[in-house]
Amino acid sequence: MTKLPPRSISGEDAPSYLGGKSAWLTQLRWFGAIGVLTTVLISASFGWLTAVKQMLIVVALIFIINLVFFRAQKRNKNLSDLDESQLLGLQLGMDMCVLTLLLHWSGGIENPFAIFFVFLSAISTMLLSFKNALTLSSVGVLLFGGTIVGEALGILPHYPLLIGPDNMAPSGDLWRTPLFVSGYLCAFTLAMYGVQAFVNTVEMERQKAEHDAREKERVALSREKLARIGELSAGVAHTIRNPLHGALNCVELLRQSNPADASNNSETLELMAEGLQRIEQVTQRLLTLTREPNMDPRPTDLNRLISDSLKFVNVRLARKNVPIQTEFEILPMLSIDRAKMSEVLINLLDNAVHACEDSGTVTVSTYRSTVSPDKAVLKVADTGTGIPEDQIEHIFDPFFTTKAIGEGTGLG
Repeated sequence: MTKLPPRSISGEDAPSYLGGKSAWLTQLRWFGAIGVLTTVLISASFGWLTAVKQMLIVVALIFIINLVFFRAQKRNKNLSDLDESQLLGLQLGMDMCVLTLLLHWSGGIENPFAIFFVFLSAISTMLLSFKNALTLSSVGVLLFGGTIVGEALGILPHYPLLIGPDNMAPSGDLWRTPLFVSGYLCAFTLAMYGVQAFVNTVEMERQKAEHDAREKERVALSREKLARIGELSAGVAHTIRNPLHGALNCVELLRQSNPADASNNSETLELMAEGLQRIEQVTQRLLTLTREPNMDPRPTDLNRLISDSLKFVNVRLARKNVPIQTEFEILPMLSIDRAKMSEVLINLLDNAVHACEDSGTVTVSTYRSTVSPDKAVLKVADTGTGIPEDQIEHIFDPFFTTKAIGEGTGLG
């Protein structure tokens, strides 16, 4: 049986108050406050309400309290040391108190807008742990139920809705009868907890589906990782095999050679050194892939750095008969690791020249970024064969190369 994590939004994995669910609830309350104000004004214009002043005061209180939350979010400050769950509970509890007052001054049990308690119950189930949501719904039942019972017993004044004939309450004295009050309270309580149980079930199923999806993704990633390790191992073996065999052949030649023949021995040692150096370069680049490189950024003239880097590929450019064009804009001094940037540029130019195959042009251009003027864009383009679309996604994979065997390692 799949075990799901407990439903809780507190702790390190919870969204922050300033950018999470509390902010969403505050935004939702603006729409609710405007809707309540509109409803009160329309009802008052038709003479349906008997406590307009009190209701307008409550509406103003909603706007003031919500403004406090909104300004706290804008200033990136918490209202207190409460965590996210407690702040959500505070806001929803405040909403239930305000809704109880509004209903009390607009008919109480006769007001159909009591259904909004169910709406608040559903929201609390989505945002809070189920235990806290049950507690909050119980508070709503006690608040509104206590108000209804208090009005029925005459402990609290009743403010009827005057929307019946001759501005009389449409239900008459029905709301005072014990049978109607008890039946209404039972229906109200069942609706509150019933909706809460339904929403919680849906939420648990959603979490289970997400959990299962994450597990499947984790398994798929593990398989992909194993496949990549296999490809990497094959790439290492393929890349170092030729120079390693060459070095071993040189060792065998040295064993069979005449120690007095210094010239042949010297040539064999040079070949061996070249092969071992190629192996060392591969291992060094592999180490670079597996750890975060140390950067040494310094103020640099990018255009000058490019010009200096071009000197390292000029010989190959001349041999391949591939002209190179430069298009430089005046740039600000940039913070660049010169050695690593030069290495990247030389690799790009080497690939561009190789792709041109004795014909075509390579263009290196720089210009200021349109997004941020204090940044620059470096672009290397060629008119060569390009890379097939089905291979584009692999260009950053270790040991992937479109070059022939012995011409590239895929670690540039």
